Amino acid sequence: MSTVTQRIPNFLLGISQQPDNRKFPGQVNDAVNTFPDYALGMLKRPGGKYISNLYGATSRGKWFSMIRSANQRYVAQYDDTDFRFRVWSLTDGTPRRVDMGTNTGVPGSCNASNYQTDTEAYYNAIATTKARRDLLNTAQATYSEALAGQDRVISSLWSVSNDYNLSTGDVQELLVDGIYQQETNDTYTIMEGGVVKYISASALSGAVVSLERVSGGTGYSGASGVATTSAGSGTGLTVTYTVTGGVIDQATTIANGGAATTSTGYKVGEVITISGGGGNATFKVLKINYELGLDKTSEHPILASTGYKLYEAKKSNDPAKTASDLSTALSAMNTAQTNYTNAVTAEETAQNNYDAEVTNCNISAIPSNGYLKDATAADIEVLTLESTTFILNKKKVPAMTASTVAALDHQAFVVINVVAYNANYKVTIDGTTKTHTTGQTVSAGVVDASTIVADLTSQIDSISGISATAVGPGIHIVKAAGAMTISVSGGSQDDALYAFQDQIADVTRLPIQCKNGYKLKIANSADFEADDMWVEFETTNSASIGPGTWIETNEPGIKYEIDPLTMPHKLSQQADGSFKFEPETWNDRTVGSQVTNPLPTFLSSDGTDSGTGTAIRNMFFYRNRLGFLAGEYLVMSKAKDFFNFFAGSATMSSADDPIDITASSTKPIFLNYVRNSAAGLVLFSENEQFLMSTDSDVLSPSTAKINAISGYESDSDIEAVNLGTSVAFVAKSSLWTKLYELFEISTTTPPYMFDQTKIVPELIPATIDNMVASAGQGIISMGQTGSSTVYQYRFYQLGEKRAASTWYKWDLTGTLLDQFFDVSTYYAIVADGSNVYVESFELTQASDTGFLTLPTGEKTDVCMDLYYTNPYRTYDSATDVTRIYLPWQHISAKKLAVVALGGSIGATDVGGVGAIEYPTVAGTYTAGSLNSVQGGGQYVDIAGDYRGLNIIIGYVYDMTLNIPKLYPTQKEGEEGIKSDYTSNLIIHRVKVSTGLSGPVTYNVNLTGIPNRSQTISVNKPHQYQLGNVNITADSVHDVPIYQRNENVSLSIVGDTPLPVSLLGMNWEGRYTDKFYSRG
Repeated sequence: MSTVTQRIPNFLLGISQQPDNRKFPGQVNDAVNTFPDYALGMLKRPGGKYISNLYGATSRGKWFSMIRSANQRYVAQYDDTDFRFRVWSLTDGTPRRVDMGTNTGVPGSCNASNYQTDTEAYYNAIATTKARRDLLNTAQATYSEALAGQDRVISSLWSVSNDYNLSTGDVQELLVDGIYQQETNDTYTIMEGGVVKYISASALSGAVVSLERVSGGTGYSGASGVATTSAGSGTGLTVTYTVTGGVIDQATTIANGGAATTSTGYKVGEVITISGGGGNATFKVLKINYELGLDKTSEHPILASTGYKLYEAKKSNDPAKTASDLSTALSAMNTAQTNYTNAVTAEETAQNNYDAEVTNCNISAIPSNGYLKDATAADIEVLTLESTTFILNKKKVPAMTASTVAALDHQAFVVINVVAYNANYKVTIDGTTKTHTTGQTVSAGVVDASTIVADLTSQIDSISGISATAVGPGIHIVKAAGAMTISVSGGSQDDALYAFQDQIADVTRLPIQCKNGYKLKIANSADFEADDMWVEFETTNSASIGPGTWIETNEPGIKYEIDPLTMPHKLSQQADGSFKFEPETWNDRTVGSQVTNPLPTFLSSDGTDSGTGTAIRNMFFYRNRLGFLAGEYLVMSKAKDFFNFFAGSATMSSADDPIDITASSTKPIFLNYVRNSAAGLVLFSENEQFLMSTDSDVLSPSTAKINAISGYESDSDIEAVNLGTSVAFVAKSSLWTKLYELFEISTTTPPYMFDQTKIVPELIPATIDNMVASAGQGIISMGQTGSSTVYQYRFYQLGEKRAASTWYKWDLTGTLLDQFFDVSTYYAIVADGSNVYVESFELTQASDTGFLTLPTGEKTDVCMDLYYTNPYRTYDSATDVTRIYLPWQHISAKKLAVVALGGSIGATDVGGVGAIEYPTVAGTYTAGSLNSVQGGGQYVDIAGDYRGLNIIIGYVYDMTLNIPKLYPTQKEGEEGIKSDYTSNLIIHRVKVSTGLSGPVTYNVNLTGIPNRSQTISVNKPHQYQLGNVNITADSVHDVPIYQRNENVSLSIVGDTPLPVSLLGMNWEGRYTDKFYSRG
């Protein structure tokens, strides 16, 4: 047998369900709570940062996000049991009021003004409580620093200077910092900064640091700064003391340590007498401010040759903080505690007031014509455009209102077109003829239209039930009731005068002066209605009669108004920060008829004015148009006019007119959703995909077209996602889900399709109901509402080549309600019992604001779920225990960890890990009670005083990477790998290369004998170096195996709050491919 080693370059190929002997090196059997980073290796997934417990939320209904800008980021819920929308800030989880508007069942007890006032008061109170907690944490940090600063700090002093004399060649050495003892007379000299501090015989001398009482004396009374006398050479010591019955207590403090000169220092063991009283209180000097340190004599022979012994000086420095500093910090901390307690009380009051307003506005039922009537979570779809979010109820069928264009008045208009002498101008109305005869010659006077009009107007106006008004060279005639017939004749030629009522054949005959609002149809062709046009006269300055223009209008009697109660509504933010759910205002049909300007197909599927609409299935926005899918129809608004679905002219087609086209196929078509691509809109039905595109630069009704581009099944409820240059969608069998991806979508050639689940055909269950993606991060995430598992696919695209792709799973802490991406952050809305939380996952390992700092200066975050930084805590000095209160209800099935960092709150450098504890949770959580999360509910106790120190609490999750059986492999072809699964291989060891990692556990699972487990850590378990992190930037872990490859499997586990980065692995063993030969 020969010794062999082979390298697995990385684990970035992710999960594969192929047999182990068919897997590529780098594929694994399972990857749970991992995250592939194509630069840093296979990482432990990022921790979930706790944003908030969404107050008032339920786990029901439709959840969605509204990312409008960096400052306007919200998460929302439509509760299909409570019939209301709820909105919270994504930044801090505070609620926003939602005015449900009219026709939604809001009771009369709901006072919108009070509701808004109490909502604002509530989220302001939440902000105040947080600010007060931050101030309390800062005050505790200041106090802890002041308390720690009461102790004297010992520093080591040692330095020498050397001088070389060029003329003599002598080297001179001088003591700068330290102590030298002159052996001839036993004199000690203390040097600091090249200056003599103290000189004394037989022992060191200096300022007094501590005293021990010998006798308390008699006749004393408490005093401060009292002078003392000494039997030795020391002078200047003063003390502050208290007395009991005239006897000085042991707890005496030093006001001034004395020893102002080099020869007036005190020596350890000397007895001093305190002045005053009976003059008989004595204390012994226990410690002075200098001590002998390490013997340095042998290291400096030049100085030693002069008769000196040399020592390092240990200097006891004055405390960094005074007693006054401590007193001030204590007072500030107590004040901050009081302010925080008051803030919690105020928040609870605000919460109760808010709850009362919510109750007053509870909806018990939606009216029968309400837009959300009978809508379930599956029926609701949302689309956010800038500051407005549109809400679609897929069950609601759009309709027109019953309103119709007003019928025409019984009116007519007579135009005097040609004036002539010796002519009769006759107007016959309902059989009554009125005539005006002009003079025979010019001698009879001037003949003009105004004279003719004036006379005829007077005569016509005398007819019973008829009124006439002169309008320039014409007469406007109105009949009070009933139909009217009119005819004209006379003049010098056929068209000398003419009349019209509700129709005219020649547009050139329209007068330039008429009655304001006069409406008629221009019938261009007698038997062809499509080129007809309805016009209405509009006078200048809206005068009753006079000159003006003829403008297009709508046909009398047709429906013109879209019923807003049947159309998508909007959820828009108001000026006061609240939201309002209300109908949108949709443009009316203002021109044409049902023939020349028909209703959009979602309002009339049969093409008639009274037809039944089709429920809208999907909303989208494309090329500055709002679009709907309804059945097999795609309908888009006018360009830049999102709420107008009617043409602007019945006679002229414009490029910005609405687009209303149909997808056609040999199969029944029901369009479910669309996705943008560079080539156009990709439309998805259950069995086919279509492309709506244009061959022109301008998308218009005349250039838009729909062509089938592929024939794959796609799920009707889970919408496709954009991946930058491709589109991904899912299809389901009875048990499993497949993920397909369309590449190179074009108007000329069919796209390429790849089944990205080919190597994991039974990984994703058919029960998933949501899918989101981040094109920038190259991630697709799929999940099921009510499940804690999400399935993710990450890829690395290098131009046209998919350089790498990885399947892996996340196990969330809580069950999924919604998920979405925002730039490099993944958000999950999760539920645990009646609680609903928002968590954010930063998808980068390195973090400028990370709480874990390596000695190299790198920062990273902890790997915990629902992790929360610096929760409220208290300290019991009697038991030396810090009590930390949980900001959420404890999840009993999860393991809680407390990571105590080395730095103070507010410090620039937060320090490394001081301790990682896994304490037991105690206390009781009461739903809805602020005491349960602000200092009176569930808590953990840890030994020591952690006031003012950075602390992170959260739940530990295990990263698990199951390595397949190992086989010798060799390259086959360009990209193929061939495994030798018939050979005899004994694995001796594996060597795993790690990046930025904490402790890693290797579970060696063996067939027939007990399994083994080995944890490799920077430090030993439960031992952490203060100010450092139990993380190494890179390492190689050696794991012994010594088993046949068929009998062993390996699992790599990261089960601490610290990150793990797996770069690759080498295995070593003995291998033979020799077998018995066939006889």
